[in-house]
Amino acid sequence: MLSVYTRHYPPCPRTDIHYRRCRCPKWIRGVFENGDRVRLSARTRSWVDAERKAREMERAASGRITVECAVQAYIKDDEARNLSRATINQRQAFFARRFLPWCQERHISHLDQLRTALLRQFLEQPWRSGQRDQGLPA
Repeated sequence: MLSVYTRHYPPCPRTDIHYRRCRCPKWIRGVFENGDRVRLSARTRSWVDAERKAREMERAASGRITVECAVQAYIKDDEARNLSRATINQRQAFFARRFLPWCQERHISHLDQLRTALLRQFLEQPWRSGQRDQGLPA
């Protein structure tokens, strides 16, 4: 949860950081749902504008889904549809051995970072059928 506070300048007679009516700069601080801490200037002297910016930041941070969470949700959906254990294991192996390492190599951590061009690059990789994957057991 993010909150707004005021950093008073010397000419301002106020000292309470929660005082809203002065024209001193407003700042945003708090912790996102994923545990990341934030403390930054709202770049405004209006409490209302600073609150609006804090809510926008919360919405933007909560809307991002990691690739790993999406893969886990996909596998859970397979299990909920009662697919065979062999099919689920095959898909888990594909994601663990190929897709997730590929994403990590390219520093792709959220779904919104995946674009069509990147996915085409992934699909155009040479597939080594019948061979072992770089040190992974068959």
